[in-house]
Amino acid sequence: MKKIIRLTESDLTRLVRRVIKEQEDEMTMGYEEKDTTRRQLMLRNKSADVVSKHLNNLSDDIRFVAILDCEYADFSGIDICGIETLAFVNLIGTDNNFEEQGYECVEQMGEGLYYTYENSRNVRA
Repeated sequence: MKKIIRLTESDLTRLVRRVIKEQEDEMTMGYEEKDTTRRQLMLRNKSADVVSKHLNNLSDDIRFVAILDCEYADFSGIDICGIETLAFVNLIGTDNNFEEQGYECVEQMGEGLYYTYENSRNVRA
């Protein structure tokens, strides 16, 4: 036996918005991108192990690193100032030990945002 459910326009709108939001959340939960053409690394909602794997394999020509809402980012042993093309590091929402590393080429722009001022002069588009 079929059942008829009556929905108002606002009920239908709310339902469609919820489905779209759930799909967007699912798409960003596992966001991980390493774009070699733009030379950027972007991680979102990743475990400390995944972040560590990527940090330990940064390419020599990377320009931008964003580690957002991840479990932890361990920068121990990572020579940020030695990567001549790296200009920006974004660690918003991620516990990390970035500042404890004492990088001399880094200036903090805001909470979790860092600018590598010596290196950025070497960045070419």
